[in-house]
Amino acid sequence: MAKKPTVSVVMSVYNAELYVREAIESILQQTYADFEFLILDDGSTDKSLELVRSISDPRIRVFSSDKNMGIVHQVNRGISMAQGKYIARMDADDISLPERFAHEVAYLETHHRVGMVGTWVELIDTKGVSNNVVWRFQAPPEEIPVVLLFGNNFANPTVMIRTSALPEVVYKSEYTLSEDFELTTRISDSHGVANLQEVLLKYRVHGKSISHRKRELCRELVMRVLGGRLDRLGVVYTEDDLQFHNAICFEIVVVNESDLHRADVWFKRIYEANLISRKYDKVILFKALLGRWYTLCGLYSGSRLAQIRQVFNSSLFTSSAFTIKDYFRLFGILMKRLFRKKYAYSAPKK
Repeated sequence: MAKKPTVSVVMSVYNAELYVREAIESILQQTYADFEFLILDDGSTDKSLELVRSISDPRIRVFSSDKNMGIVHQVNRGISMAQGKYIARMDADDISLPERFAHEVAYLETHHRVGMVGTWVELIDTKGVSNNVVWRFQAPPEEIPVVLLFGNNFANPTVMIRTSALPEVVYKSEYTLSEDFELTTRISDSHGVANLQEVLLKYRVHGKSISHRKRELCRELVMRVLGGRLDRLGVVYTEDDLQFHNAICFEIVVVNESDLHRADVWFKRIYEANLISRKYDKVILFKALLGRWYTLCGLYSGSRLAQIRQVFNSSLFTSSAFTIKDYFRLFGILMKRLFRKKYAYSAPKK
């Protein structure tokens, strides 16, 4: 009997003739070679399938559909046929760096409680030229489940998932455009999740990217996922509360004193709900809420001094999780957060 591969790479392709060869070659050039490569053409009407079939490698298995079924259908199909201990995701327009699989496999082999690992990404344009932007997902593993209350913390094409950590229903079609975020939250409920602190993929941003065409729908679906996180925590909320939470997460609020007061009340409700449900470590959640509070104060329309005053107006400081030592650490954090130009906590989808 042939030995099963350690890694199964699953990639859906749809009208990606400009980029698919480079994406495939980046996988075949991995320094870690023990993998199978499942490529699923989703009814492409350009030369994508022809290009895929022109590449010869015994590790490649090609599947095609007569009609476009959507990425969720194709990736779930690929995963159902995968033989590997780990599932590596890949998009047909991105470029994996040669050490990606080696580093991800090494991490999962030595961290048995982790069900999924991702990496940082460097953004490139349609010509493959760097935009000089790197998405750095810096939250340590123990903090990521809390970070997921406010948005995704992974670049989906970078992830490698332990097959045994996958739920019976992998990607859900009703969450198409945000299916990766929804799956991540479910994996994080029962397994550790982590990001390697290094760039191991070049992530292409272009006019055909999903978020440019259907950004509003994507935000609505993300809001549904965030609502599920709040439900799990035991937060009672209205539709208006969820809209406000979503606005905070996407940083699309124009912050005035009324917004800050509302956010303060909202964050306290989240913190107090967790004291009852005990889903998260209270100190980790507290620090995550403070991080969001710092950001909102930094977006406040007042002066820098007014922003700093607003920070200390938060009722979070009456929490038992906040200590005198934290006050001394606060000023250093404030200077970094309030005086930088951009406030970015989670990367947008394509």
